[in-house]
Amino acid sequence: MSGARAMEGAGLVSLWQRMCRLHRRGGASRALANVIRRYIHWRYACHISPLSRPAGWINLPHPVGIVIGHNVEIGENATIYQNVTLGQSGREEGYPVIGADAVIYAGAVVVGPLRIGRASRIGANSVVLSDVPEGATSVGAPARIVTPRRKDRLAG
Repeated sequence: MSGARAMEGAGLVSLWQRMCRLHRRGGASRALANVIRRYIHWRYACHISPLSRPAGWINLPHPVGIVIGHNVEIGENATIYQNVTLGQSGREEGYPVIGADAVIYAGAVVVGPLRIGRASRIGANSVVLSDVPEGATSVGAPARIVTPRRKDRLAG
């Protein structure tokens, strides 16, 4: 990944974390959070809710077209590629919880009240409608598990 691309993703993550902190603070800080949300939308063509909950650092190598809904929780060091949608399904209440070190490839859709386990991988253009265990790889539409959990990949 080029240095300029890495900086672009880092800039978005920094703005996202700042937006969420300001929104939680409430009062006049919410107005500033809204300005940041609109800037993110304009600059990166992303919709990221200030109610989402990023835990620590998130890797966004190509931060274009990402949609992250309210109350989506994302674990530390997760990687999310371009055009990924994380949110609520039209049928069920609740939002996804993404585990630490998970990787979600380009164009994937993860919707509903489900859990993506630590160190899991979601294939490009997959539509995930059910839980993915730790260390598993899930692909397809609708997504299915193609590799079982591997203890060696979870080490560390």
